[in-house]
Amino acid sequence: MCVLAAGDAYLVQVDAPHAGALVAQVQVQQVAKSLDPALLLLVRDFDIVAIGRSGIAWRSPRLAVDDLRVLAADSRGIHCTGYFLGDRTETVTVDPMTGEVIDGRRLKGTGPGPGPA
Repeated sequence: MCVLAAGDAYLVQVDAPHAGALVAQVQVQQVAKSLDPALLLLVRDFDIVAIGRSGIAWRSPRLAVDDLRVLAADSRGIHCTGYFLGDRTETVTVDPMTGEVIDGRRLKGTGPGPGPA
């Protein structure tokens, strides 16, 4: 079970409450869902943590400088917008199975693929 309190997300085993809670993500700004694959998406201003049936499925690299938002999620991708350097909002699509960027701008030093020019 995922519990949100004051913007922080915790994973709790309801059948073993004595086990305590795992901090999954802090400063959560948005919660979104994907049905295929079944994921709960915990979105901060710059990255995403995906929660699957067994716990944390993946953590994305930094996807934006600020104001990251998930617009839609399906089996083809998690479609987001966010601010990069300057006052421009750009789109980025994340692989729902891995959290890696599959389309759009990548920030330098945040994973495979070329960074911005």
